[in-house]
Amino acid sequence: MAKKDNKKGTKKVSETKKKGTSTTTKKEQVKKQVPVKEEKKNVTKVEETKEKVVKEETKIKPEEKKEERQPKKCNKGFIYIACGVVVIVLIILVLFMIKNNNKNKIENSIINMGEQFYTEYYYPQITKNKSKKDINEILSKFEKNGIKINLKNLSIFKGGTYKKEIDSFKNKNKECDKEKSKVIIKPTKPYGKTDYKIEVQLDCGF
Repeated sequence: MAKKDNKKGTKKVSETKKKGTSTTTKKEQVKKQVPVKEEKKNVTKVEETKEKVVKEETKIKPEEKKEERQPKKCNKGFIYIACGVVVIVLIILVLFMIKNNNKNKIENSIINMGEQFYTEYYYPQITKNKSKKDINEILSKFEKNGIKINLKNLSIFKGGTYKKEIDSFKNKNKECDKEKSKVIIKPTKPYGKTDYKIEVQLDCGF
């Protein structure tokens, strides 16, 4: 009889041990699971903060893009303005050069006519049969104000050789005034045939 009791006792002890172990293992599992939940909570919080940061960055990025685009527009506008100014300046320079070239051509032609008039016609006429002293006295009177020959007189000189050329003297559509436009020859010492200064006065609207 005693042996049977021992067997029952051993069974109870084994069962209690099993129960004890099962309960202990369950508690340990619960304890182990609790930090997992906390870790999950922490992970979710970190993810939420990351999402907030990303959202804030996405809000900031468009503004940064806008700020970057604005200087580009300003630069393009400045470039267009600069190009426009350069083109206008170039046009003005070209027109000025054309105008000056036309003026220089007319002046050079009149100077050439005036030189021929003085050396071939006027000087021989005024110095004919005169002494050096008389020549000096006559020409010295014109040293300051000069001998003035207008285009009308130059067109008659040499039998009208320069008439067509003088008629072509124009500034755009305006013809040079043949009476007011003139060559001025100023004799200089020692008052020889080639001793003179020459100037041109134009009335052509330049």
